[in-house]
Amino acid sequence: RNHTKAMFKVAHTRMWHHTAESHLREIKASYLDKILGTQLVPPCVGYHLVTEKIHNETIRRSIKKNLKCEHAKNSTMNGDSTVEGSLAFWLDGLKNVKRDRITASAHDADANSTEQKITQHDNAVKYAVFHYLGACMKSNHNHFGNDKQQFFAIDNDRCLTPEAIISRGGNKLDVRYKEWKSLVFQICQFPLDLVQTIHDATGVGTQKGNISERLVQALRDDVLSEQMLASQPEAFQEIDSRVYKLAYHMKECHQEGRLSLPIDNTFFGSLELSTRHRYAPNRGRQERKNATASAEGNLPLRLPEEGMDMTLDQWRQFLGRANTTQLDRFKKVNGEGPCGMAIRVFFDDDRDSRNHTKAMFKVAHTRMWHHTAESHLREIKASYLDKILGTRIVPPCAG
Repeated sequence: RNHTKAMFKVAHTRMWHHTAESHLREIKASYLDKILGTQLVPPCVGYHLVTEKIHNETIRRSIKKNLKCEHAKNSTMNGDSTVEGSLAFWLDGLKNVKRDRITASAHDADANSTEQKITQHDNAVKYAVFHYLGACMKSNHNHFGNDKQQFFAIDNDRCLTPEAIISRGGNKLDVRYKEWKSLVFQICQFPLDLVQTIHDATGVGTQKGNISERLVQALRDDVLSEQMLASQPEAFQEIDSRVYKLAYHMKECHQEGRLSLPIDNTFFGSLELSTRHRYAPNRGRQERKNATASAEGNLPLRLPEEGMDMTLDQWRQFLGRANTTQLDRFKKVNGEGPCGMAIRVFFDDDRDSRNHTKAMFKVAHTRMWHHTAESHLREIKASYLDKILGTRIVPPCAG
C-alpha cells in the first residue's frame, strides 16, 4: 500500500557550454545540501534504471531514442537494458514561485517580525546561500515552494558550474548566478546553524574539513561516484573559495553588531622588511652606510640590497629572535569595507645590538570580492612568488 514517487533524470550535454545540464550535477547538489545543512534539496542519488522493467513499450522506445547521442555513448550498461542517471525523491504539493519573493524574504528581518516570518527568512537565506555556494545558474521558472511559504531547490542540473564557464558572461544564466551572489552579500542576519557550518569549514583547528573535501568523500559512496568525481572536478574546490568569502562577510556583519558569530576574532598580519632607507645613490657603499646612519640617528641600518638578498627563511628566523623597540607611521588601509592598519616597526637583533632593522606590519581586512580590496595575505603571497620567480623586486615578507 506504500507508494513512493521519484524523478529519474538523464542529461548528457556539452558540459563546457553555459546552458549545459547534467544528472551528475543533480546528485552533487543533493550531497552539498546535506553537508551545508540547508535542507532544501530532496534526496538524490545515482541510479541504474532497468528499462526492461518498464511495461509501457512507448516509454521504453522513447528512452532509447533520447539516449542516441554522442554525449550518452557511455551512459548505458548491458546493451540497451540499463541506463544510469539521477533519482530524486518526488515532493508533492510544490508550486513555482517568483525569485523576487525569495529575495524579499531573505532580506534582514526587523525586531517586530513574527516567528513565521523569521522561519521564512531563514529558509530564504539558506536558499540564496545554497545557490551562491553551489554556483547554480537556474532559470527563473525553476524555483519552488509549498503552501507553508517554504522554498525548495528542485531541478539542480545547472548547479556546481565551474567559474570558468560562469565568467564567460554575456548570457542570462550568468546574470542569475551573480544575482544570488549579490543578494548573499547584502544579508547580515544568517541562521546560526548556517553560521556554525561555515565556521566549521573555515575556522582554525576545526576537525570537519573543507566543504569540498567532505563533498568528495560523500560522493565516493554513490553508485555513480567515479563519473561525478571525474566530471568538472575544479568546481569542488571553487566551493571553498566562496565559503571563505562568505565567512569573511559574516565576520564583517559581526563586527558591525548585526550578527552573533562563533568565529575567532584574532587578527594576524604580514611583516615586510623595509628597504626605503634614505641614501645618496651615486656614493659608494660605505658612504651610503654613513649617510644612512646619520639620517637615522647613528643606528646602523640594513641597506636595500642586503634586504633583497635575504631569504624568507632568514627573515622568519630574524623575526623569531629580534626585539621590537619602536613603532611609528601609523596608517589606515583602503578598500571596500576596510578594517586594518599599517605601521612601521623597529627591531633590535639579540645577536648584535648595533644591528637596527625596520619593517612594515600590515593588517588589511576588506571585502575580498571587491576590486579595491587589500589584504596582508596578498602581501605575503607576493613575496613568496617573487622568490620563486627570481625577480628580486619584493622585500622579504612573512606572516
